[in-house]
Amino acid sequence: MSNKIKIGWVGYGRMGRPMARNAGSMYNVIVYDVNEEARNLAREDGLEVAESLDGIIDQTNQAIVWLSVPAGTVDDVVDALAPNMKKGDIIIDGGNCYYKDSQRRYHNLKNKGISFLDVGVSGGLEGAENGASLMIGGDREAYETVEPLFGILACDDGYAYLGESGSGHLVKGIHNLIEYGIFSAFGEGFRILSNAFDLEALRKISRVYAHGSIIAGKTADFVEEALSRPDFLRISGMVPHGETEDEMMKLASEFSSEFLRLAIDYRKKTREEPHFGGQIISAIRQVMGGHKPNYKG
Repeated sequence: MSNKIKIGWVGYGRMGRPMARNAGSMYNVIVYDVNEEARNLAREDGLEVAESLDGIIDQTNQAIVWLSVPAGTVDDVVDALAPNMKKGDIIIDGGNCYYKDSQRRYHNLKNKGISFLDVGVSGGLEGAENGASLMIGGDREAYETVEPLFGILACDDGYAYLGESGSGHLVKGIHNLIEYGIFSAFGEGFRILSNAFDLEALRKISRVYAHGSIIAGKTADFVEEALSRPDFLRISGMVPHGETEDEMMKLASEFSSEFLRLAIDYRKKTREEPHFGGQIISAIRQVMGGHKPNYKG
């Protein structure tokens, strides 16, 4: 029998799967996902699988449970887990939640003696596979207990404890707003360029932007890869509603950020009038996070 510390993992999707596999290098990972196909994938990956949420909780030692689930399902998962957890157990929310919701969950669980850490995860599919950027909030004692896990999941210098509950998801939320702004800027720039250049020329431009220019970086790399994909021209110019969009609107309004509100509105307007900039953003999201774009026709 393995003497590794057990960790329960809820959610074995695009991000959860590679992160859970990485965690398996130090922990005995027990996976639960509502989707049977996802549970079968976990078995194929050599991980232990539970058929219910109760099955991922370590009843004999301190239980640690990581959530890789959509923001809209976190309350349901936490409410299902909490009655079977004991004082000193830890829940880690690695999703994209509004920070005030994370603070509420923290206080509710603290009253039961259960610790709750909010962890913003960035880096897309590449980060999930090879080392992500982690922004962590909650009680320091709980953080210190699971810090080795963050060291496994993060890239070099890629994680930080940021303070009290909500800190991790606040920092990730602002990160997402900045991301919206950057993606919209690239989308608008290439929309303008598409009026003067054909696709082959745009591919050359994206290559030059991505190598040595001031705007070089991950997003420029994503654009270069997106434009090189054979299905690029089939992608609709309408950017689908993102999982975090509603939370982003709350933050932009709460902090009176007109610039970031404009970045969100840029996406929204593509649903009324699709255009080339929307194609770019949708293609970036596909490359970066595996999000399925809408296709023309």
